[in-house]
Amino acid sequence: MSAAPATHVPGLSTAAKTKAMTAVCLAQFAVVLDSFVGFVALPSIQRDLGFSGAGVTWVINSYILVFGGFLVFGGRCADVIGQRVTFLWGTGIFAVTSVICGLSVSPYMLVGARFAQGLGAALMAPAALAILVRTFHDGPGRRRALTLWGIVSGCGATTGLVAGGALVDLFSWPSIFFVNLPVCVAILVLARRSVPPFRLERGGRFDFLGAIAVTGALLALVYAVISVESAGWTAPPTLGALALALLLGGMFVLVEHVHPNPMIELRMFRVRSLTVANLTLFLLCGAPACGIYVATMYLQNVMMYSSGHTGLVFLPASFAVVFGSFAAQRFIPLIGVRRLVTAAAAIAAAGSVLLGTAGTGPAGMDALMISGAVFVLYLGASCVSIALRVLATSDLDVGDVGAASGLINTAQQVGAAFWLAVFSSVVTRHVANGSDAPVVLLSSTYELVAWASSGLAVLSAIVAAAALPAGPGGRSASSDRAR
Repeated sequence: MSAAPATHVPGLSTAAKTKAMTAVCLAQFAVVLDSFVGFVALPSIQRDLGFSGAGVTWVINSYILVFGGFLVFGGRCADVIGQRVTFLWGTGIFAVTSVICGLSVSPYMLVGARFAQGLGAALMAPAALAILVRTFHDGPGRRRALTLWGIVSGCGATTGLVAGGALVDLFSWPSIFFVNLPVCVAILVLARRSVPPFRLERGGRFDFLGAIAVTGALLALVYAVISVESAGWTAPPTLGALALALLLGGMFVLVEHVHPNPMIELRMFRVRSLTVANLTLFLLCGAPACGIYVATMYLQNVMMYSSGHTGLVFLPASFAVVFGSFAAQRFIPLIGVRRLVTAAAAIAAAGSVLLGTAGTGPAGMDALMISGAVFVLYLGASCVSIALRVLATSDLDVGDVGAASGLINTAQQVGAAFWLAVFSSVVTRHVANGSDAPVVLLSSTYELVAWASSGLAVLSAIVAAAALPAGPGGRSASSDRAR
């Protein structure tokens, strides 16, 4: 399907661009913050609502799986019905479900609300990125905008860890969800005043079946991985979930082939740079997610740190994100995306290795060593994220910007969710045996997860070095796009 031309949009004033940029950056800050804010609150939520050791990770996974599964659908909504409308509706859903999360009184209520919250985020995020790409033309202006976007994304993650800990200590865990409400109100006010109704001249039916199939496949896959902890690989629940994941995955591919307006146009996977960028992010994003999870459990349940103190340990990651984002903007024109991504992924791997040594360091130095390791890990990861986002959204037809934005975010969210499920299952299998007792890590388990996370980062570096195009911006001279 060829892309439809965009409707004509008059040039925006500098003030309007600033307001639009503020709105979309706040939205990205909010959706990323909610991916991470729950980490430091997991022990408190587990105690208050009665989650099991493995089950409590559904507080994180329920959100990021639906977020990841519906991101491309959200991108297509932005392309077809309008980026502004999709953005406003997503923000409204996100605000309402955040309140429901804070009012939850049972595990099922909280996880269900997090599913719905993920849907709102899946509408917000790709529409916001598409608005940014349409507002700032290709070149230095867009690169600066994407750099700011990346800084805000990274700060959302680290602020979620730091502010989440402080909020839990001061007001209890529901406050980490209630805080979204004033942010969403500000986003709605700014967006209604400044974001024009970007829309493509393309209609057709929405691919609801494709969105449901791919999200169901992801949920079934993660459920199978988590079931291994209590039932084993050959148990009927595990095998049934794996079979369902394969069935839904096959259904998704079939639906995309025959649907007149598919959620993902499969031809996009012939764009080499976009496909490799997604695979690299899928692998790499497991490292920071799993590192933060295991470090949180270690600090709170072994070192007996409070949620607020744990958040402060992760504070250096905020500075790392800023440095990494500016470094990406600076070095992309100089050395190209491939070399930059390869080097930055290796730095992230080094951070995971340092994280693995924290539990065996001198007495009293654990927190300092974790802070340093997290800084190095996020320095590399943020640099990779910015470089691959620039690459993935360059030289695309305007009709594919929303879907490509959704794809790159999907790879990031699904990678974090999948590897978090894998490693949290390993942790609870070794130390909690599926009970509702707090997860208390052995040093050997902590080191195992940290070293495995470094392996993911190394693998992402190998993929980038071997498969990314070699041009200055990551593309071959003749362009790697499939015409």
